[in-house]
Amino acid sequence: MPRSFLRETKPKKEVADPLLCGQERTFASNAESLFRTCKYRPNYPSKPFDSIDEARKWTLEFVQWYNHQHKHSGLKFVTPEQRHDGRDAAIMEHRKQVYEAAKQRHLERWTGETRD
Repeated sequence: MPRSFLRETKPKKEVADPLLCGQERTFASNAESLFRTCKYRPNYPSKPFDSIDEARKWTLEFVQWYNHQHKHSGLKFVTPEQRHDGRDAAIMEHRKQVYEAAKQRHLERWTGETRD
């Protein structure tokens, strides 16, 4: 294809999957992220489940862990349950106090502000 044709038509950049748009793309991205979290769990099955009940049991255990124990980086390392219940503000305030106390004890280790 000649360069002049490309300059004249100004083709658009392709997206990851042109069939997905807006909410569908967001859903697909979230599903991929969740699957990555799922497959890197130590108890992720190495072989297919023997039954649908076994698969359901494993999935329920995963969802319980994901919502009640797993600290999400996107939620500033609190669990979804803590965020949903409104406990995250107190956790973040406590974390800030801990960082500030550590900073005051060892100023030489801190070059800037504490993080949240």
